[in-house]
Amino acid sequence: MPLRHVALIALFFYGLAFAGFCAVALYRDAATDQSRSVAGITDLSKQLAFRIDELPIADAPDLLRGLDDRPFAASPGVKPSVGLQIFKGRYLWLQAQLGTLPPGEDEWMLWLDDRFARQARLVLVRGTETIVKDWRYGDPSLSGGITKAMPVFNLPRDALSGATAYFAISAYGGLRGDLKLGPRPAFEAHMFSRTVWLTFINGGVGVLAFFLGAIALRLRDPAMGYAAGIAFFTALRNFAETGAHFAVLMPQNPQLADVVLYGTQPVAMSFWLLFLLAFAGLKERAPRIDAIVKLIALILPLQGLLIVLKGGFWPELPFNTSATLPTFLGIFAGFGVLFWQVAAGNRRAFYFMLCWAPLAIGLSLRMTSYLFPSLELELGILARAGPDTALSILFLAILLTIDIQERERRLTRIAETNEQRSKDYAEIGSDGVFETDAAGILANSAGPLSRSLGLVSRADMRTQLPGLSPEMMKAMLTGPVRSHEFRLEGSEPAVWVSLSSVPVRGEDGKPAGIRAVASDISATIAARDNEERRNTLAALGQLAGGIAHEVNNLLHPIINLTRRVSERHVSDPDGKRLLELVVTSGVRAGEIVRQVLRAYSPEGFSGTPVPLSKAVADAVETIRATLPSTCIVEDAISPLDAPLVRSGEAIQILSNLANNSLRAMGGVGRIKVSLLDHGSHAELVFSDTGPGMSEEMQASALKPFVTGSKGGIGLGLSIVQRVVNDWKGDIDLTSSAGEGTIFRIAVPKQLSKAV
Repeated sequence: MPLRHVALIALFFYGLAFAGFCAVALYRDAATDQSRSVAGITDLSKQLAFRIDELPIADAPDLLRGLDDRPFAASPGVKPSVGLQIFKGRYLWLQAQLGTLPPGEDEWMLWLDDRFARQARLVLVRGTETIVKDWRYGDPSLSGGITKAMPVFNLPRDALSGATAYFAISAYGGLRGDLKLGPRPAFEAHMFSRTVWLTFINGGVGVLAFFLGAIALRLRDPAMGYAAGIAFFTALRNFAETGAHFAVLMPQNPQLADVVLYGTQPVAMSFWLLFLLAFAGLKERAPRIDAIVKLIALILPLQGLLIVLKGGFWPELPFNTSATLPTFLGIFAGFGVLFWQVAAGNRRAFYFMLCWAPLAIGLSLRMTSYLFPSLELELGILARAGPDTALSILFLAILLTIDIQERERRLTRIAETNEQRSKDYAEIGSDGVFETDAAGILANSAGPLSRSLGLVSRADMRTQLPGLSPEMMKAMLTGPVRSHEFRLEGSEPAVWVSLSSVPVRGEDGKPAGIRAVASDISATIAARDNEERRNTLAALGQLAGGIAHEVNNLLHPIINLTRRVSERHVSDPDGKRLLELVVTSGVRAGEIVRQVLRAYSPEGFSGTPVPLSKAVADAVETIRATLPSTCIVEDAISPLDAPLVRSGEAIQILSNLANNSLRAMGGVGRIKVSLLDHGSHAELVFSDTGPGMSEEMQASALKPFVTGSKGGIGLGLSIVQRVVNDWKGDIDLTSSAGEGTIFRIAVPKQLSKAV
């Protein structure tokens, strides 16, 4: 079963369990009133009187003396709630009349259910007896972890029974009269039940954080990473708010607990904003608004540092550092953008808003209860940011899972469309395209040439393309190959193929196959062969022209001397007739020689002479364009003003040398052309990485009609020799078997004067 299906099933059952817990909790909250005790615990919150005083908290004598001047306000049937007061320098006094406690348990607990409390004082009055107990957040003298996180007082039954309790509370959150009383076993059972419930919620959120984080790393998706950040910091903050971080991790580090509790909420809000921007695609729709909201997201975490600074290091910090401020700012910015995008028709923004509806409702209710305590809202399980946050993150995870599936389907459709488009393009042309695995087995193919060559799915490329060397197969797996030419073995008439390919790498980075384009270049090769034959014939013509020139030099004295003999020394008519035949034949032979000279004179090298360095550079670029990509041409040309030669002569030299090297190297190798300045003369050096020549071949290589390659004519190097002679230069050949061949051509710089 695919991982995404397992994730969806797990999230579905988690959602059912979560809904069941919520239903049970709602039922229990609805069944609780001021006269009912749950599991031995009495809720005193609707039996209290209250008043607000200025900090610091008054001592017991001052409190009792001021009861007549500043009496407590009754709040019958309503839980006292006065909103945020700590940043106004105020705290809340609560007054409760404790009735007679039932016998059976001697150890009782009186506590205020508020994790944001930072200081509390309990004053118990029974007749003339007064008991005072103080509590401070994170006090190391307190024994239990949970008692360090919220005001809890452990007292004997006799001290509480029938007493009047005055409870002072200073808190970073809204001040509410959540005062409860119960025997110690009932208190421990109640706290255990709540811890299990909150651990279940936070555990689910933590699992979602790691789930989303793993997907983000796998897909390299920023939006998924932001969602994982939301879940992680929300779980961390909720874990800290329960006080469990004291009981489990930080019983001796209250300041560190403050960092965890107050420093994580703004960070979670920052991730929430960043996720909103990424998921809704705001950067493409409104880049300026996207930049502004990102700036807000970067500033929000600084508020958490200010809270820690005020709470642990600088209590006199002169401005409000409540975590409520960045929460309000983030919510205002995020939901403002969200509503705007929903109104603009952004469906992704609409789905995002639906996911966060539970949290938005819970936050709205909590803010309303803080800002308008007179409304006397009873929030039940929504009094703390736990269940609504977990539910929203659960919906978010489901949305992201569905979004991944939708993106996967969309990418699959795009891939199929692109594949079909590529195949259509291949069918339009005459080439063939194909893809293989690392063993050379075809995965897919398209194009007329692929079908004509038998390059079909599951066929072996090595079998269908005989003549492709194993070395070239390895080269295609390791790097790009451009225009590799080879003849299909056994093809009659000859079929030549040009192959260009790129390697395909797997997820591990190792070669997994190739993608290639094959072209039928039989006509091109035939045209190239014809061109070579024409060049050969031109070379033969040049040779014939040289012979004709020499013959022409011999014909002149024959004709002239024959005429002189006929005119001065022969009087016999028959002899004169025979000599005239000789003259006529000589004249005819001269005409033929002149025609040969006109036909094969080296006028192909006409043009304005240029510096040898420029002629060589132009020639290198010319041959580089004609050679396949498997033959690398390197050059190192020193700038020279002399000698002056014709560009066609340099091209004739380098093209003949390059063609010989290419045939010797089998189309794969390296050629290097260098031009060096040696003062009185320039040296042109041509080298290759071919198999080299034997000593016998070197001795006759520059002679006409001597060749060491199959199908060669043997005139290329003789033409090179003739051009070098015309330059008044020298040519030297060095070669060793297996080490390549080097030609060194020395040309005097005074050649420019001769030209």
